[in-house]
Amino acid sequence: MTAKRIAFPVLSVVLGLLAGLCIVAGTIFIHVKWAETFGYNTTPLVRKSKIAAWLFSDESYYRLMAAARSGRRFRTVADFDQSVALQKRLFVPTDMYGSVKFRYRPNIGIYNCRIWSGLRFRSRVLRRSRKITALLKDTVHDCIHFRTDENGFKPSVAPVDDGSTVFFLGDSFTEGLWTAPQKTFVSRVGRKLRSRGLPANPINLAVSGYGALEMSWMLERYAPMFSPKIAVVNLFLNDVHDNFDKVLSGNIPDENYQKMFESLNRIADYCARHDIALLIAVIPAKGQFSEFRQFHDFQDRVKEWAGQRQLKFLDPRDYFDQVGVSDVYLPWDPHFSIEGHKKYADYLAGHIAEAMRAN
Repeated sequence: MTAKRIAFPVLSVVLGLLAGLCIVAGTIFIHVKWAETFGYNTTPLVRKSKIAAWLFSDESYYRLMAAARSGRRFRTVADFDQSVALQKRLFVPTDMYGSVKFRYRPNIGIYNCRIWSGLRFRSRVLRRSRKITALLKDTVHDCIHFRTDENGFKPSVAPVDDGSTVFFLGDSFTEGLWTAPQKTFVSRVGRKLRSRGLPANPINLAVSGYGALEMSWMLERYAPMFSPKIAVVNLFLNDVHDNFDKVLSGNIPDENYQKMFESLNRIADYCARHDIALLIAVIPAKGQFSEFRQFHDFQDRVKEWAGQRQLKFLDPRDYFDQVGVSDVYLPWDPHFSIEGHKKYADYLAGHIAEAMRAN
C-alpha cells in the first residue's frame, strides 16, 4: 500500500514533465515552421539551443555551403577596415594603389540569396553553376540572379545611341544587393531620365564592400573607356568604419575620415581635370529614421567637405521622411528594399537631370 502511495505521485510528476516537454517541443516546432514559411528567423533563444540546432538543421543548406566554399581564396579588406577572404571564383584580385582589392569576374552568373538553414535565413552571395543551382533547388530560398558583363559590372538598362554616360560609384547599396538589375536605383534613374527626354546610359561600377578608395580606382580605370559626363558617388557610413553605431555617434578616429577624404579628393580632382560633373550623395542608415535620428555626424562631415570643394551634396533623409520611410529598407537587412530603390531613384533623378542640362 505504501509503495502505491509513493508511486502514484512520482508517476504524476513524470507524466506532467513529459506533457510539458511535449508542449514545449510542439511550440518550438510550430515556431520554426512558421519562421521558415513566412521568411523570418526564429527567436535568439531557439537559435542558441544546441538541441534545436541538432533537431532542425537543414542538411540541404550545409551541402550547398560545402560546395560553395570550395575553391581558392584570397585575403583583402572590405567596408573600410574589415578583413575578409574572398573566393577567386567570384572575384578577381586587383591591385588598387598598392593594395590588394577585388572586382567581380566578368561574364559570370551570381546569386544573391536568403537560404533557410534550419533555424534562420542566411544571406549568401554565390557563383552560379550547374551544381550550385541543383543544390539550391533542395533548399528553401529567396534568390535574385544576374550575370556580370564583360567588365564585371552588374548590368543596368541597355545603352542608347548618343546617350550621356552616368557613372554610379558605391558599395552594396549601389550595386543593389538582394535586388534584380532592372529594379536597382541605377537602372531606374536611367529609365526616368530617358522618360524626361534626357538620353542617359547609366553604368553601375559598384561592388559590395567598396569604399572611397575603390570608387576612385574604378573611376580612373573606366572613365577613359566610357567618357562619363556625370559621376554620382554614393557614400555610406561603413566608408569610415564597419560599425554603424560608432560612426553615427561620432566615436571613430579622425584618421578614418582623413583616409576617405583623401580618396574623395582624388575623385574630385580627376573629375575636374576631365570635365565630369560630380555629385556626392550619402545614403542614410536605417537607424537614422528611428533611434539614431538625431545623429548625423557622417553627413555633416561629408557636407562640409563637399562645400569646400564646391560640389553638389545630396542627402535624401528629408525626402524619405516626406514620401514615407517605412518601406525603404528591407525588414531583415540594412539595405534598400525594391521600394527603397524606387524612392532613391526618384530623389536622384531630378538632381542628375539638372546636372545633365547644365553640362
